[in-house]
Amino acid sequence: MKIKANNCDMINVLVIQWMNKKDLAPLREYIKNKDTKIRLVNFDEVYSVKYDYQRRFLRYWSQLKRFNLKKLGIYFNFIINSYIKKNYSYSFDNVRKLAIMGLSFKDYNKIIKNNNIRAIMIYRDDPWLNNIILFSKRIGIKVIILNNEHVFGESETTIKVVKSLPCRGDLILVGGESGKKYWSHSIGINKEKIKIVGVSRFDAYQSKGYMSRSEFCNILGLDQKKKIVFFPSFINQYDLYVYGLTKSSLTMTYKPEDLDFCWPIKETINVNMEKYKEDKMKLLFDIAKENKNIQIIIKLHPDQQANEEHCVKHELMAMNRVLPNFVGIPGIPNRITAPDIIINSDVIVGHGSTMLLEAIIANKTILPTQWDLPNNEFRLPIIERKTCEDVTGKDMFKKKLFKILRDGEDVKRFEKGRKELIEYYFGKQDGQSCERIVKEIEKEFSNAKD
Repeated sequence: MKIKANNCDMINVLVIQWMNKKDLAPLREYIKNKDTKIRLVNFDEVYSVKYDYQRRFLRYWSQLKRFNLKKLGIYFNFIINSYIKKNYSYSFDNVRKLAIMGLSFKDYNKIIKNNNIRAIMIYRDDPWLNNIILFSKRIGIKVIILNNEHVFGESETTIKVVKSLPCRGDLILVGGESGKKYWSHSIGINKEKIKIVGVSRFDAYQSKGYMSRSEFCNILGLDQKKKIVFFPSFINQYDLYVYGLTKSSLTMTYKPEDLDFCWPIKETINVNMEKYKEDKMKLLFDIAKENKNIQIIIKLHPDQQANEEHCVKHELMAMNRVLPNFVGIPGIPNRITAPDIIINSDVIVGHGSTMLLEAIIANKTILPTQWDLPNNEFRLPIIERKTCEDVTGKDMFKKKLFKILRDGEDVKRFEKGRKELIEYYFGKQDGQSCERIVKEIEKEFSNAKD
């Protein structure tokens, strides 16, 4: 499909990768309603993404040719998940990534010319985007990295990882000072290209762009007169990769069948949160079971596939709504946004989710569950920065939760700590992040003319 773009002064930006498309919705809406030179074009709108069985066969055949006993477990799991459980069959995101990774220069150049694309926008410089970044550099297309959130940007592990990553953006837009520090460790970074702009999706908290409680409760089948407790879930375990990149590995494109071997991995760091999650889910389930007047919402992380049971096994009681007041919702719900959930919840509980910080922006009560985290690197400094009270165990958690739900909590006493923390991570909360993003992009092209 070809997008019409007649005005040569327009800056058509091809949005290639986004973890959660709803995160970009406020920026799209701003650009649509304001007089700007920018148009965001979805990659999916201009390139047909479909499941390519031949490419998939070539990809895994290339792995089988490298067969060794150490990889036996990987092959076995792939066969089980693909052909017996069929966990991978309907993952559009994986199909989309495969199509992007294997895109030829000829096809990419055709997309650029047909749609007058002048820049691409990506979330970060990922291995599977290597071809497109190199193609863009070859034909003078600017690379814009819009990565607003860096919650754990200063942990020892994260710094180790980012030091092994490239950052080839012509413009890097981050939320706050934390993001600027994060990217400053990256390979080949030009620090002058990093601009602090805030977080576009948080503009909704200033514009009051969220659902009423009655509409919110109606969609989820909740009683708007009863208290709502919100727990943002997270993936059970994840791997962080330290790459052993060389100058040549960053300048070479790769074939579709060789995608898993494009960047050499020097070290894999596993973070296992499963036992911690299991304990918290049981705690919240028991509270809901014993207190019918308390409604608990469990929202999946956007990376959790609701149809893959092993990913959501600890959330299944919520997703299946075993109790009417223990409610699960998908990682990326159709009608409900993150601000809708935050604003309409009475208490937000958790350890390290961005949604705890959103709750602070919305002046909500937060209750930490950090007392037995397996890895303290991945905990938000919400207690140290005096944004909420400390909680040291299950009994204290329940006691404080019941008291807050009964009597409320004056969050004004945390005002100073909250303001400092939010500005450090996400910049100014003035409802003008979208405006700053647009201005920085337009300025980048204006400077290019000079």
